[in-house]
Amino acid sequence: MNQLFGSYRLRIEKNKIIHIRRRLINAKGQIKVSVGQEVCPQDVVAEGHTSSGFRTIHLAAELKVSRKKADGYLMRQIGQNIYQGELLAMKKDFLGLSKQLILSPVDGVIETYDHQNGNLKIQLTPKTIRLVSGVYGIVDAIDEVTGTVLIRTMANMVYGVLGSGKEREGLLKILGPSDMLTSSKQIPSQAQGRIVVAGGLVFMAALEKALDVRLNGIISGGINASDYRSMAGGQWNIWHKHWSDVGLSLMVTEGFGAAPIGEDIFSLLQNYNESFVMLDGNRSRLILPINEQNSMIYIRKTGLPTKLQADPSPEVGLWPIREGVRVRIVSTPFLGLQGKVEAIDQTLTKLPSGLETYLVTVGSGSRKIRVPYSNLEVMALCDERN
Repeated sequence: MNQLFGSYRLRIEKNKIIHIRRRLINAKGQIKVSVGQEVCPQDVVAEGHTSSGFRTIHLAAELKVSRKKADGYLMRQIGQNIYQGELLAMKKDFLGLSKQLILSPVDGVIETYDHQNGNLKIQLTPKTIRLVSGVYGIVDAIDEVTGTVLIRTMANMVYGVLGSGKEREGLLKILGPSDMLTSSKQIPSQAQGRIVVAGGLVFMAALEKALDVRLNGIISGGINASDYRSMAGGQWNIWHKHWSDVGLSLMVTEGFGAAPIGEDIFSLLQNYNESFVMLDGNRSRLILPINEQNSMIYIRKTGLPTKLQADPSPEVGLWPIREGVRVRIVSTPFLGLQGKVEAIDQTLTKLPSGLETYLVTVGSGSRKIRVPYSNLEVMALCDERN
C-alpha cells in the first residue's frame, strides 16, 4: 500500500511573533509612544477626543404639549451645561399631584429649541479616548496621519474556515458548551463591545440581536449557509472573497451546519475567557495575545518587516496519515470528532456506495471509530511538523 495523505489546514499557531495595529477610531488624537519603545498591556499608546455631535429630543411630543410652549418646561436655560441623568424638563398635572420628568440622555450643552417642530438640540460634550496597547510588545512603526501604532508582539493564532467583518477587539466571553445551539436568548443584553463564543451553531436571530446590543464579534463552530451569505454580503466564494462588514465580525471554525467547536480550539479559548482578543472576520483569524512579561525575551529576538503588506493566508495542503497523528473527522455522523490514528488498514474495504478505500481507526477517549482516510483532516500543529 502506498502512503496515504489527508488534507491539512492550520487551525492553531502557537507563540507566533506578529504585528498588530492599534488605531484611534472616530477620534482625532496624539500618539503617546515612540518607535523602539517597549509597551505593556495597560500602557496608553494614543489619546484623542471624539468629535462633538448633537442629540435631538422631541420635547413637545414627549411632554404632549404645544410646540410653542414646550420650552417653558425646561429646568435648564439654553446655553447651559447638563449631564446624563440630570433633570432636563418637568411638567406637573393640573392639580400638581403628579409630575412628568425628562432626564438628559447625554452630557452636553443645551443649544437650541425649535418652536416650529418642537425639538430640543443638545450639543454633545467631546470625550477623551485613551487607547491602550493591550499587549506586551515593541513599537516598530508609527503613522501620524492615520493615528496608527504598529506593535510587534507574541500571540496564539486561531484560524477558522469562514468569516466576515473587519478586525475588532474586545474581551472574550464564552456563552456555554462547545456544541451549544445559540439563539437570541443566549446573547446577553449587557455585552457591548464583547467578542462571544457561541458554540456549535449560531442562528440568524442571534446574529441580529448581537448587532442590536452592539457586540463586536461572534465565534461559532457552525453556521447555516443562508445566514453566512447574509453576513458576507451575499457572496458564496469563501476562498476568493471580497471584504464585507455589516457591523459585526464573525468567525466559523468548522463549517456549514451544526458543528461543535473543535476540542483543540475550544480548550484554548477557555484559557482566554474574559481576556483581551482581536477578531478579524474577513481573514477568519483570531489573535490571542500572550500577556506574560517573559514573552518580551522572544519578541526582542525576533524582527519583522515594518512595511505594510498583505498577511499570508493560513497554510493548507496535504500531510501523511500515519499512526499517532492527530486528526479530525470531517464527515457525518462523526463530524468534528478529534482523535489520534491508531491503525491503518492494509487492504481495501468496499463501502455501501460501492467504492473501495482504505479505512483508518481513530481513537478518541474510549471510542474507536473506523472511517475512510479521505474523511480525515490532519491537525498537527506547525511545530509538530518539523
